[in-house]
Amino acid sequence: MDTIKISIAGDLGSGKSTVAKILAEKLNCEQYSTGSIQREIAKKMNMSTMDLNESMKHDKSIDAKIDEFNKSLNKSRKSFVIDSRMAWFFIPESFKVFLQIDPDIAATRVLRDNIRESEVYDNIEEAKKELALRKKIENERFRNLYNVDCSDMDNYNIVIDTSCSNPETIADKIIELYESWLIEKEITKYWLPPKILIPTQKIQKLGRSQNQTVYVSIKKDGFNDGYPVETILCKGTYFILNGHLRVSASIVSGTSLIPVVISGDDKDFIFGVSIPKFISTEFKMVNVYDWEECHDFHFHSYPDTNNIV
Repeated sequence: MDTIKISIAGDLGSGKSTVAKILAEKLNCEQYSTGSIQREIAKKMNMSTMDLNESMKHDKSIDAKIDEFNKSLNKSRKSFVIDSRMAWFFIPESFKVFLQIDPDIAATRVLRDNIRESEVYDNIEEAKKELALRKKIENERFRNLYNVDCSDMDNYNIVIDTSCSNPETIADKIIELYESWLIEKEITKYWLPPKILIPTQKIQKLGRSQNQTVYVSIKKDGFNDGYPVETILCKGTYFILNGHLRVSASIVSGTSLIPVVISGDDKDFIFGVSIPKFISTEFKMVNVYDWEECHDFHFHSYPDTNNIV
């Protein structure tokens, strides 16, 4: 394999550092993390990570040091995996990964993480609020410094949601997609847990016999990567547009990640109406409850029905 350059960005609490460490071990290469560098700086300065991010708005020296480090890696011939919010920008030839996560799960993870001494929260709601604020501050800082938007998924080769998968599974999926990318094989960009996809049709429409056939197929051969599920992204929630049966079979078979395409978001129109209007018409909480009962699980969070339109 040629020189390995993989950059990992993503949401706070999504497991970037842990996944990067596993990747480096599996690929036998160096691992770097600018997040750990920032936490160490915050600890030395007796500051919280939030306070450090605030100070970095005015003090450009810390960003400058991290930027120079990233630039040096870009010129290097060594193989590495780096966990860094801006590595995708400073290491343009790297395989660019973005890890996303449900905000409630992220807050729970960070709250239980004893390593982050500079990030201490009293409860999940406080952690969730602080993580959202940190993300906003960091994105604004990078926009002001480099005129880039880190929240634009067009910056990345793949996007993986880590809400329902362990770091080992995430690392294996990244390696699989990276190897396909190396040989210029077409890959699906978005990989999500089937258990976060919200249904927009009645469970009764799936059909028991057909469901069993698809279930057996996915259980035996895995999910067909070339046939991703069609979704709609509305107010931060993924709704199933086409592929309910395959999502259902994936849940039953214990598949942790499936490929999806996003057919539209809040700014788009579908079938002649805006996405929010379409979702407000098609989405029914009773269908969600039936979906949960049929598959014996509960969603981590539900769509805010008062905020869809």
